[in-house]
Amino acid sequence: MEKMRLSVRCLWLVVMMVVEFRSAESFTEELDENFRVLAMPEDAAGERYSIRLSKDYVQPSKINTDGSFADITYTDNTYKMSKPFRTHGDRLTKIIHSYFLDHSGNYFYQNATTLEWVVKSWEFLAYNAPDNTDWNWWGYQIGVPRSFWPGLFLSRGLINDTVYDDLIQRYWTDRTVWDYERQKDGFISASNLANRGFLGLFETYYKNQAIFETRRDQVLEYLTMEIVNKTTYQGEGVGADYCIHVHNLHEGFYEGNYTNSHLRRMIYNGGYGAEFLKRFGAIYIALHNSSYAVEENVLSEFINMFLECHQYLVRGRTFEPSSVGRNLDDRQRVTYWASLDSVYKVARLLLQLNYRTTELQNVITRYQNYGPTSASNALIGNRGFYASDMMVHHRQGYMATVRMFSSRTVRPETWYSSRRNNNPNGYYTGDGFVTFLQDDHEFGSRFNEVFQYYDWEKIPGTTCEYSGQVPREGMERNVGNPYGFPHHISNADFVGSASDGMYGAAAMIYDRPTVNITMKKSWFFFDDEVVCLGSDIVRRETNGATELPIITTLNQVVQDGDIAYSNSETWQYVGSDTTTNVPNAKWVHHNNAGFVFPNGADANVDSHVKTASGKTLEVATMWMEHGVEPYAYIMYPGVTIAQTEDRHANPPVEILQQDSNAHIVYQSTLDILSMVVFTGPFSFVYPNTDLSFSFTVDQPCILMIQYLESTDSLSITVSFPTHTTATVAITLGLYVTGADSTYSSSEQQSEILFYFSDDLMVAGKSQTKNFNIEPTPTTTTAAPTTTTAAPTTTTAAPTTTAAPTTTTAAPTTTTAAPTTTTAAPTTTTTGPAITTTGPAITTTESNSV
Repeated sequence: MEKMRLSVRCLWLVVMMVVEFRSAESFTEELDENFRVLAMPEDAAGERYSIRLSKDYVQPSKINTDGSFADITYTDNTYKMSKPFRTHGDRLTKIIHSYFLDHSGNYFYQNATTLEWVVKSWEFLAYNAPDNTDWNWWGYQIGVPRSFWPGLFLSRGLINDTVYDDLIQRYWTDRTVWDYERQKDGFISASNLANRGFLGLFETYYKNQAIFETRRDQVLEYLTMEIVNKTTYQGEGVGADYCIHVHNLHEGFYEGNYTNSHLRRMIYNGGYGAEFLKRFGAIYIALHNSSYAVEENVLSEFINMFLECHQYLVRGRTFEPSSVGRNLDDRQRVTYWASLDSVYKVARLLLQLNYRTTELQNVITRYQNYGPTSASNALIGNRGFYASDMMVHHRQGYMATVRMFSSRTVRPETWYSSRRNNNPNGYYTGDGFVTFLQDDHEFGSRFNEVFQYYDWEKIPGTTCEYSGQVPREGMERNVGNPYGFPHHISNADFVGSASDGMYGAAAMIYDRPTVNITMKKSWFFFDDEVVCLGSDIVRRETNGATELPIITTLNQVVQDGDIAYSNSETWQYVGSDTTTNVPNAKWVHHNNAGFVFPNGADANVDSHVKTASGKTLEVATMWMEHGVEPYAYIMYPGVTIAQTEDRHANPPVEILQQDSNAHIVYQSTLDILSMVVFTGPFSFVYPNTDLSFSFTVDQPCILMIQYLESTDSLSITVSFPTHTTATVAITLGLYVTGADSTYSSSEQQSEILFYFSDDLMVAGKSQTKNFNIEPTPTTTTAAPTTTTAAPTTTTAAPTTTAAPTTTTAAPTTTTAAPTTTTAAPTTTTTGPAITTTGPAITTTESNSV
């Protein structure tokens, strides 16, 4: 009887196992093809790559009969992030790929001996491999299972189910690859969440339906928190501007005697961001076209991450350098891996989801052709990444970006310790790094990027005291200099940008506690030029005759063709392997780009063939030496030498003011007045001679005003760079109508208001409002005043007419404002009016940054 009971019980267990297996088969059947697509090479090139590597791996000297690799020491995990096991997994997956690939000359295809060794290899990992003693959690919770899963999925049905289950148990469940119960932290956020989420789904793929559905819901819950709600742990993940922040300096983080009082974010799209996008993309594809598919609101926000931030950081195949983090000097990140992994591959994945397909296809076209081939597939626009302290600007012919950092962000990552060095010289890469790309080859090519040869005190766009030696301060936590915290931060709050989607202005008060100089820097982005200004340069400490030179670098790129310059009536060329000083320079030209100095400059050009890591590259470096004096230069893309000379002689853009109060630029072709106001209240006169009006802004901000003649209207864009709550009021000597505007007929001026919040989702974000210009109304009440003032109108007219000249004289704007305001009552109702009751600029009332 007992034997019968035992037999029945065994039979029942077998039946339940069959039912469970069939249940698994039925509920995952709709996902099988999705997972197979992700597990196999994505294209023919990938297939050939797997076969080629398999031929190298399957050699008598490299494989053992027990399924291990002879050249792997499985117990060697010192600082290797489980590299022995990851290497085994990667190799085994390539061999399994080859087993399934019917290619000419592929002797692994359906080969019984290959299959026999694959089975032994999985058995070795399941039962005979030594324990993975790696101290680094990433290795065993992400690295190893990520290398295993494609081969393991493809081996289902080839290996015993028990072996399969035991592999899942040993390398997934026992290692807590998915940890829903853990309080959300840096271990399960951003790219770590993306990796662990996908691997967690795979862990339950062949378990029962209830387990899989629970895991799917948990993963998507965390996805929604991070992508849609932006409720990330310490900012690790998607920012309000759709950029990806990783390795932030967390609130409460301490190092040595320093404790970080608030969150400081680090944009990392080209490094960890690539992982983030790839792995989240894999989750979407894995569940696509099934009853488990990701909800549309999560999908739309995910694609927004890619199209509203990520694609703006690349031109063709070249990625913006400062956002690749500590991988900047690895010889292949900027020109190859960042764009291949996170742009091309992700765009191809997302195309399968049938959402914003035209934009995604354009991304692929630009990648395949090293840039746009026409206006229809070009990326054209301007974006101010307000949560990341960056501005990016694209036109068909070029891309320009600037990377800044403030008290809310942190400079790009550098690691420098006895353990490892990554980007150890990147100390200044967040200090106004300007990327200026046209032909997609400015930074070199894979394995021979210009950063191998860089002078790291001559980063384009940055200003520094040139010493010949860059401070090396690592940011890897708990190693290196325990008192290095001040080297990673800025004290400046006034850092930000204003963008209307097509044009933009960015500004940075530069105040790093460990750097000897402070200053005000600004950049103005138009269709055919980028204006770069600096002023108020101050040394914290002075050394008299031994003071270091202060320089601003124009560019440091691969030399492509001749370098020309002019400081007289004719131009000259720079010789090869020379350093040329150009006093009183008017301009420098290289590779169809002109750098024009409106006020002249003490310019320098370095042209040398340099050697590093057994390779050579000709590098062109251009900079200006200016000491504590202001600097100004304008970058013109797509110009010849003759056109550069013409831009100097007949500039379409004017620098109207450049001092401690404001940096102001006017682009006459576009009719855009673009300004950074450092001190408020501040008054100015719009310089269009056909529509000249006075206006006052009540506090520091970044402001753009464009007159649209076709509609007789103004487009006004404002941002509040300190990211605090504020109401910015602008009074105009015009009658305008539009959102948040009022008109005072007695004062004959309009007031428009911009409301800013310190909410992290919108703090620092630009606002653009359009206003119609109306005929100035006349009122009975105002008539006596107008009549009384009439006799003096003629006398006062010269004063009013002269206002643009007076105000444009930048150094005297503050003191001149009361005079302009006092004269306003003599202006008739037919012209711009600033009354005595309006805002007046006085030195005692100013608010400055």
